[in-house]
Amino acid sequence: EQPAIDPKTGSAAGCRSDSTVDVPCWVGEELECLGERYFMLSEPCRFTNRYHYSTALALSIFFGNIGLDRLYLGYYATGVLKMMTFGFFVVGNIVDITLIATQALGPADGSRYVLAPGIPALERRKANPLTQVAIPSLSNGDDQGWRDSASDKEL
Repeated sequence: EQPAIDPKTGSAAGCRSDSTVDVPCWVGEELECLGERYFMLSEPCRFTNRYHYSTALALSIFFGNIGLDRLYLGYYATGVLKMMTFGFFVVGNIVDITLIATQALGPADGSRYVLAPGIPALERRKANPLTQVAIPSLSNGDDQGWRDSASDKEL
């Protein structure tokens, strides 16, 4: 069963700050079960704390030079510093517009933005050092050979 969606945030109702939500689950009738047939399963969700993406982006574009975007997101020290230096001499404001537009700069409390319908949620992916990526080997002159980039062995 899917969790209910909070219409104000667009995220799962009951989403906790660790970005998980409990959803009810049942064991199918065709399966034999020695314990309870009903249990709660923790599923990932997008935790939001009512910071709107469109508001942050508009503040950055129109009032970023006086630091209102950083103040809105909870970065009070850099907001005041932007205010005193006219957006880090305009260069910092251009950087902030880019960071907010790409959702690389989010609210200071670690929550995600509340997004308007049609705006995709961008998630930052972390590289796994155990992941092996196959890249084409061009050493033998053809593109049929593949080489494991982690061990540098021919596949």
